[in-house]
Amino acid sequence: MLSGNRLKGAIYILASTLVYAFQSVIARKVLISGISPIVLTGIKLVSGLAALGLMIILLKKKISFHKKDWKKWLIFGLFGGTFFAFFLSASYSMNGASQGVILLYTAPAFTILLASFYLKEKITPLKLGALALVIVGTVLVSLGSLSGELKFTGLGLFFGLASGFSYGVFNVLGKKLSNDYNSWSINFFMVLIAVISILPVLPFFDWGYLLGEKLNFTLMICVYGFLIYGVGNFLFMKGMEHLEAGTVSVLANTEPLLAVLLAALILQERLMPLQIGGFIFIIIGIFMISIGKKGYQELSG
Repeated sequence: MLSGNRLKGAIYILASTLVYAFQSVIARKVLISGISPIVLTGIKLVSGLAALGLMIILLKKKISFHKKDWKKWLIFGLFGGTFFAFFLSASYSMNGASQGVILLYTAPAFTILLASFYLKEKITPLKLGALALVIVGTVLVSLGSLSGELKFTGLGLFFGLASGFSYGVFNVLGKKLSNDYNSWSINFFMVLIAVISILPVLPFFDWGYLLGEKLNFTLMICVYGFLIYGVGNFLFMKGMEHLEAGTVSVLANTEPLLAVLLAALILQERLMPLQIGGFIFIIIGIFMISIGKKGYQELSG
């Protein structure tokens, strides 16, 4: 039985997870309309930065940045912000919402490998088993897509796995930075660096087209950025105030299941039998990794 504070924390985490789960559906609808992944990435990041900045001001949160850590921040912002947002958008465009989400959730496997190399964390038998399940699941998802609605392409697989890899970098560097910075600082400066990196391409967007014929979808992207980086992150961080890392991790990892269900209900995307099998393998692997965590909770993205 959950106590009052733990129940409140669980509600916050599940609410944030539902918000994150909607991102694949929103992104897919925008991309189907003809808006490119790079445009989706740029507007999403800018609106996300505005959302975070506004919330930091309204909630009077303190943020900090130390010059000595600029190299870590630069890599963190590029991989966790720019590359992750673009790879994920490109994956949704080529793989669809359901398959894009499944490939994104190879991230815990990349996190294990990167943490072993960068943080010198031990790879336990439990983690090895989880890695094997994620690998098998990814292969099944890829094979299943050969007969699915969206045909398998090597480039689509690359973008899907690249989104998982970049999110893995985000998790590992986020853990390192969390020793000296709070969650608000980590999220804000990550998005700020991502926006700075993508600023040079923003003038080349067809703003007349985006603010005219595609105005509804442009506004949808702005809402998308606000929901993910503003509302979702706020709910997630509130939940972390009441729950231990392991519990948060297990609850948060229901996101891919919710995302696949939402894609089926809203976008009418259907997974093939092999893809469902692969999805189950990956979900089991994720939960094995979650159970084995003791040090920290992965940051929200």
